Amino acid sequence: MTCPPSDITEEYFLAIDLVKSVREARTLAPTLWDVLLSAGSTAKQRRKDTYKDPSEVFFIILCQLSNSRSSKRSKFQKLMSMYFKACGVSGKAADTLYLWKICMDQKWIYGVLEQIGDRNYENMLNDIHVLNLPVAGGHDNFTLEFKTHEQFIDNKIQFDSGCAATVYTFADRDCIPPDAKAFQQKWREGAKNPINALDIFKAEMRGAKRLFQENKYIVLKILMLSTEFSFETYSQRSHSVFARPPAVLQLPIGQEHATRQYMLRTVDKAEDSLDGSDKCLNEWFSQMRLDDAQTRQTLAQNKIIPWIGDQLTVSRLRTLKKLRSWDLNWWSRMEGILELFGWFHAQIYQEQSIIKQHYTTTKGMGLKKAFNVLERKGLGSPSVKGNYHQTAREALKHVTMAHFQDLWQVVGNVEDLSELRGKTPEDLDTLAAKIVTEYASTNGLVQLDALPREQQDDLLKNAVMYCRDALDYWDLDDAMLSGDVGRMELLLPRLLFRYHGSNNWKYTVELLELFQSLLREWPEDLRTFVLRHCWLANTTGNTDSFLPYDMVQEHNIRDIKHTFMVLGPFATWDYIHKISATVPTQRKVKDHVEANLNHLRRGKLPTSPEVEKDIRNLQKVYHAANLHVRLPGRHLEARDRAKDVVALGCNSEKLQAIIKQWAEKRTSTRATTEDWEP
Repeated sequence: MTCPPSDITEEYFLAIDLVKSVREARTLAPTLWDVLLSAGSTAKQRRKDTYKDPSEVFFIILCQLSNSRSSKRSKFQKLMSMYFKACGVSGKAADTLYLWKICMDQKWIYGVLEQIGDRNYENMLNDIHVLNLPVAGGHDNFTLEFKTHEQFIDNKIQFDSGCAATVYTFADRDCIPPDAKAFQQKWREGAKNPINALDIFKAEMRGAKRLFQENKYIVLKILMLSTEFSFETYSQRSHSVFARPPAVLQLPIGQEHATRQYMLRTVDKAEDSLDGSDKCLNEWFSQMRLDDAQTRQTLAQNKIIPWIGDQLTVSRLRTLKKLRSWDLNWWSRMEGILELFGWFHAQIYQEQSIIKQHYTTTKGMGLKKAFNVLERKGLGSPSVKGNYHQTAREALKHVTMAHFQDLWQVVGNVEDLSELRGKTPEDLDTLAAKIVTEYASTNGLVQLDALPREQQDDLLKNAVMYCRDALDYWDLDDAMLSGDVGRMELLLPRLLFRYHGSNNWKYTVELLELFQSLLREWPEDLRTFVLRHCWLANTTGNTDSFLPYDMVQEHNIRDIKHTFMVLGPFATWDYIHKISATVPTQRKVKDHVEANLNHLRRGKLPTSPEVEKDIRNLQKVYHAANLHVRLPGRHLEARDRAKDVVALGCNSEKLQAIIKQWAEKRTSTRATTEDWEP
């Protein structure tokens, strides 16, 4: 249980296995363990409570006794100290736990935090300068509230803006860094040849067949998730029809492929202006030791640094590059910085577009009606703050499940989904294909629009339009979570149509920039590097644990502001600057300890059936309204009809006009000089 101070590292904490330690303590001290067992429980309790195991309680007592005998025996206490700090335990509470020999004192805790921060910083520099690993980065703005702790006239609560950055290094042996010179040459050729609307339509046609298969699988999955169908007891559940389609381009999983992240020292500078973005970027490169002329000249030969952020960050960087396009050398022109938008914020604006488009009125059976039935409040006013995204994401999925469960009843001609258990997998596959083709696609909408006006059903058209848009949303969400970046690329045209049709100029530009890069300006090695390493991160290496890089950055900022926030009179920018590099380690230690404790805990926590009940209630509302049954002449007023923003966005003339407008404003030429004289 002993450990020298010099060995306190992230790896040290993560190597402590509480489950194994409990087992070893029971084996190595059987007599004392029996004494504790007799003192801590009666024979009747041991016979009756077969699901309760007090082993962890006895283990803690052993650790307290061991530490009381010698303060050097403190392995458990050190782990708990980091865990309590990561959980936001106050200083007073930590002092009490220290007196009870459960954790270390405050001086030790803060000393170790600084030590780990310095070590993480050294590891980052080693990855960049010694191992010469490919590197990427990103930053984002945030605000902090500093409260007063003494009553003085000039001592007031204030809000300050700061900026946090994260650096990512790629130690994967399959990660081939892109050729900087080849990129410069390819960019100079491609920038003079902007994309056109035909390129976008060709990309959509290439992906349509594969995305149809994925949509069909999602529809089948919704059936499999329904309680009434009870897929777990379906006799032919192992049939290939129910298997997920193979990934288009799947990112690897495993600890050896986990993304390394290092938080840089947080600064009290805002990046919401060009000058602020420039200062922040210079600060990050200074912390990365990329600020001397010799290092920058070397970088010009062999390194490209992708910089990933939200639309504001990316647009600021692109503007700075445009303003400096005729500077004297590669570094001054910022040619080595590859600005990339983050997919998390792109998904948020896709989500907000869908809600705005399909909210309509209660009479139109749109999302307003659905949210009322599900009792989801506050979703009518889209926001990027708080937990709006998570709440909206869950609500959209629940509404989508209600739609498609009702479609299974209507198309399958059954009164209950349990009746579909009598059908073969091939029959269910045929029904799923029919649901997608006729009730959840642009083709289905075209067929409805082709009918004479007196034969049209506006309510059904609203439902078909929503189902089509919801499948694309579900598909993108699933592709990001599972790490299928190839499928994300196939969805790009549909995202562009949505942003363009909903008049989201900012993200329309981001999609056009990405298409221009993929089709014209990036060599194959850079294209592969971006897809495989710059769209999604997986900091754990686990299955279905991929996150967009801007979401990783948002998590880091959340941890600075809330999870591992600094409290009290010593909560200053200087202190936050010191400990921000420890945030990824604190998160890992917290997750590690909780995973160990959950393993020790027997049984599962009860789950609430409320979600299934809500979906079932909404599906009954849809079924009672014959929402997915065509009733000729069922017309709605204009305000009750959803606008097809995808159709508006894929109008070839308007799309080509917006592409022309974008191309005229972007940088197409740069200086080629390499003057490095100071």
